[in-house]
Amino acid sequence: MGSVAGGTGGGIASACITCNLVFGLETAGTSLLWCGIVAGVAGGYFGGKYAGVATGFAGEKLYETTIR
Repeated sequence: MGSVAGGTGGGIASACITCNLVFGLETAGTSLLWCGIVAGVAGGYFGGKYAGVATGFAGEKLYETTIR
């Protein structure tokens, strides 16, 4: 669940931030679309990867705590 949430949040955040910084204001051309796709995929991948690791670690610690 952490991977899905991290991937979604990372994709949205990186696409919005990166494209708005690169282009300033959104344009009517397709360059914003391609920027959103590339930045969204990269942000989604890394957000999902690292959020999955973090929530997996937290889940293991919670499991170990409740078992003892």
